[in-house]
Amino acid sequence: LVPSSSPLIVPSSIPSSTPVSLPRSIPSSTPSFMPSVATTKMWIKKLRIATKMKGSTKYQPIIKLKIVAERKQKVQNASVTLDWAGGSKSGATKPKLTKKSGSVNIKLPKFQLADVVTLSFNDISKDEYVYHGAKNVLYDDCRLFSTECPVVTIRKPEEDN
Repeated sequence: LVPSSSPLIVPSSIPSSTPVSLPRSIPSSTPSFMPSVATTKMWIKKLRIATKMKGSTKYQPIIKLKIVAERKQKVQNASVTLDWAGGSKSGATKPKLTKKSGSVNIKLPKFQLADVVTLSFNDISKDEYVYHGAKNVLYDDCRLFSTECPVVTIRKPEEDN
C-alpha cells in the first residue's frame, strides 16, 4: 500500500446491504491485560515469649511466632521483622523467614536483669500475601500489635522458688 491523502472508504449517503470491511485494529504497545496480584491475608496466630538467663546479670528474650493465612494455611518463607527497645538500646531484628510450619524464632539481644523490654511490630511480608493484623492472636484482651496493644512488655525470667 502506498500512503494517500484521500480516504479509502468514503461514507455513502445511500444505505448498502453489502458489508464494508473495516480497518484492522493496530496492536497497542501497552498491554490490555494486567495480571492480578493475589492478596491472601496472613496474620499472627500464636505468640510465645521465652526468656533465658545469660550468666547471672543478663537475660535474652526469644520470640516465637506462628504465621497463618486463610483456610488455616501455614505461611512458609514470610519475612518477619520486629522492633524492640530496652535499657538504653533499641533497634529492629534482622528479617527472619518462617519455616514450613509457619513458625519463626527471633532472638533479641541480651539485656540487664533490670531492663524492661518492649516489642513492637515492624513488618511481615511475602509475595502475593498481605499482612492482616486485625486477625492477630489476642494478647492482654486485645489483638497483638493493634492500636489498643501496640507493644508487648518483656521482663527478666521469673526466679524459681
